Amino acid sequence: MTQRRPVSLSFFTASLAAGLLVAQPAAAQDFFDWLDGSPPKKKQEETFKGEVPEAVQRDSLPELSPPPDAVAPEPVARSRPSGPDASGEPVPRGPDGEADDDGGGGAADAVPQDSQFDPLEARRRRVQGATPATAPAAAPAKPTWQNPDDVPPRGNGGERYAPGSFEDEQQAMPAKPARGRDRNQYDGGPIERRPGGAARQQAPQPHYPDDGPPRDGPRQGVNDQPRYAPQDNAPSRVERGNLDGPQSAAGELPDPWRGLPVAELEENLSKIDLPPRSPAIHGLWLRLITARASSPDPKLAAIRADALNRTGMIREASEALAGAGDVSADPVIATLAARTAIGAGHSEQGCETARSLTSAVAAKMPAHMKGEVILIAGFCAAVSDNKPAAGIAADLAIENGLQDHAGPAALKAIAAGHKPAVERGKKVSLLDYRILQLGGPVDLSYAMPTASPALLAVIARDERADPRTRLAAAEAAAGLNAITIDELAAAYRANADPRHQVELSDAVADAGQPARRAALFVAAETERTPLKKSRVIRAFLDEARRANFYWPALQLMAGPANDLQPIPEVGWFAETAVEASLAGGNFEGVHRWADFAASLDREGRADLRHWLALADIAEPNARDRTQHLVVIEELAQRGRFDAALLHRLATVLDALDTNVPMPLWEAASRTEQPSNGHLPDTGVLSQLQDAAKQRDYARTVLLTMRTIGPNGAEGAHMIALGDSIRALKRAGLESEARRLALEALFPAWPHATNS
Repeated sequence: MTQRRPVSLSFFTASLAAGLLVAQPAAAQDFFDWLDGSPPKKKQEETFKGEVPEAVQRDSLPELSPPPDAVAPEPVARSRPSGPDASGEPVPRGPDGEADDDGGGGAADAVPQDSQFDPLEARRRRVQGATPATAPAAAPAKPTWQNPDDVPPRGNGGERYAPGSFEDEQQAMPAKPARGRDRNQYDGGPIERRPGGAARQQAPQPHYPDDGPPRDGPRQGVNDQPRYAPQDNAPSRVERGNLDGPQSAAGELPDPWRGLPVAELEENLSKIDLPPRSPAIHGLWLRLITARASSPDPKLAAIRADALNRTGMIREASEALAGAGDVSADPVIATLAARTAIGAGHSEQGCETARSLTSAVAAKMPAHMKGEVILIAGFCAAVSDNKPAAGIAADLAIENGLQDHAGPAALKAIAAGHKPAVERGKKVSLLDYRILQLGGPVDLSYAMPTASPALLAVIARDERADPRTRLAAAEAAAGLNAITIDELAAAYRANADPRHQVELSDAVADAGQPARRAALFVAAETERTPLKKSRVIRAFLDEARRANFYWPALQLMAGPANDLQPIPEVGWFAETAVEASLAGGNFEGVHRWADFAASLDREGRADLRHWLALADIAEPNARDRTQHLVVIEELAQRGRFDAALLHRLATVLDALDTNVPMPLWEAASRTEQPSNGHLPDTGVLSQLQDAAKQRDYARTVLLTMRTIGPNGAEGAHMIALGDSIRALKRAGLESEARRLALEALFPAWPHATNS
């Protein structure tokens, strides 16, 4: 060790040396070397490496190629160091004398003419002993694929490269702690195509991992602006074309059947009750089942036709089979085609198709279709007045599993020469109904509870049907989502007696009958006096509640309730108007009537703000979804929310990524979570989450229907409800997810104390 020369230090110098020795040992060593007169050690390369961010250091960058449509610029010749390689070409040398074989780090590399002068690269070359590149005379025009921040990204040797490392940097980011087992996919803002072919995000959002953004805002250290704009040919999740949901710009659903095996579709449909009882899920189902396949597939067409039949859409089922080609080649397709034609009222066409369905063919059919094949043959025998054959077919149909249907018994009656009648408790399908019609007019007044949705829909749309039967069928079909609300309204208008005097008292002769509800509906639409109009609307809703179709009735009354002006004489009607507005999706009306009620009742006895909290959950574009939850906290502390509703509310809020207030969590945690409700088969929930992540519309809808179950959102298990809402939101169907949440909470939502 070198002997240090004695130096007389002042008090200031000694203090400085001591401070450097503690805080910066390396700097202290340089200071002592200076005192000794020794030259400081050279650390140019270490200093340089410390100044350059790691993201642009040469050894840390991946090899990336320029975009395929970029034109290679003419190289500018430079002098190379001497020293040929084996091929006779000069080899660039690094500062240590070794050959620089990285393909772009030497000083003699060709520099693209459109590249900009890089002072950092020049300094690095100078430190390494290379000749620095000279700056061009004029800055060239920026290429269209340059990054949004106008900062030229650099690869090996300073050349521009195609953006693509942004995804790699994100994958290298530390994962955000999960706040739940599933979160919605978060893909950022929409894409705008630039003239040069590059895609650039408008109003981009922070790009988080698959579990979505945190509830408390973006993480610290995550830039709001992506560093590089994705190229057209770069694999990027934002280029999938389905950020705005499953519909295209024209409002049509792209082919959802592509990539869905027919066997998987059959399995899902065999475990689903059709039509779905949830109005929100039913809307998704209609968009799926009515979407056309891009390539004709007879088996897919038959499956779709069967599902449309079960949904009550007979005309659409006929259209689906029309594109299936020759249906006689496949006995299953032929059976479905014959049943559809007979159900639509085309007996001759159905029986012509059924001629290929012999007894030998029926023996090879699936077990659940053998009875239908035999019953179709018996119907055709009865049409041709072959009574012995009809009687034999009736006995065979009973032996093949149709003993609980009304059709075989009707065939027996026709074969014996009697008028068929519906036995109480027997199921009545559309095919059974056509057999019953062979004996004359059919009275189904007491068979509505056991009638199939397809039969109810056909009768509700039949303008020649008996008015009472048609009204009863229309109400039952609307309660099962077999017909739309507009079709129920049309049945009411067509069968309401214009001479009928509407009496608001419940003590009338036709109280509880469909004819009375039809008259009340027409009166609610035509009445102009505010007080009487509000009383008619309330009477209609009370009747509908007793008839078990309160939600469709609320949707019907959304229009008449919106026509009313909030005036003091109808102040009692405010909560009813709020309910109707919620059912009809009129969130502005919800706020209008709630504010009106608050202006009338200064003491808070008719506080309707808890309905605003429900509207905040259901409204897709609500600005603040938590401002009215404080009202829910107050009601929960007063015991107005039962334990099951509190658990359901917390589940819904968590599934929609809404912060659940701590008082609500505490109130719900005091009781055990309800364990009742429908739960799907094992594995369905995980399949649902996978389909939602991939934004597979068909699988997401089918698996959500299996998860929710036969009784809609109200009858689903807490876990099934939360996973269904979360999956729909992640798949880009947030409006439907919020509608499903509304359906789950509305039936048990408390009313004002003085309503």
